[in-house]
Amino acid sequence: MIRAAKQATSMIPLVMTGSSDPVAEGLVASMARPGGNVTGMSFMNAELSSKRLELLKEAVPRVARLAVILDPVTSQLELRATQAAARRLGVTLKLMEVRNADDLARVFAALDKERPDALTCSSMR
Repeated sequence: MIRAAKQATSMIPLVMTGSSDPVAEGLVASMARPGGNVTGMSFMNAELSSKRLELLKEAVPRVARLAVILDPVTSQLELRATQAAARRLGVTLKLMEVRNADDLARVFAALDKERPDALTCSSMR
């Protein structure tokens, strides 16, 4: 929505409630000097998702297979950052989408069967 509002006006101040990476999304010029008419909060989820994987690997070096529970509409930036970190660290990802409670039950049954070394959750709405 914020992208559409930014395209519609450059005069009205716009406040976003959260963005994974407003620079990569083209909403602001930089974090230090956003410029334009958009301001607000950023969760920097993409950077944090790769850092979480690095910390997991440091804490448990034997992790080779990681299950990632994610909402299919989660930030693609966050997912790409996690995938890049996994490649760099030699970790195989198993992406498991959850759209509703039934999916969650299915995912946990699959986890019990597949037994990954670790589990993480991507941004869930």
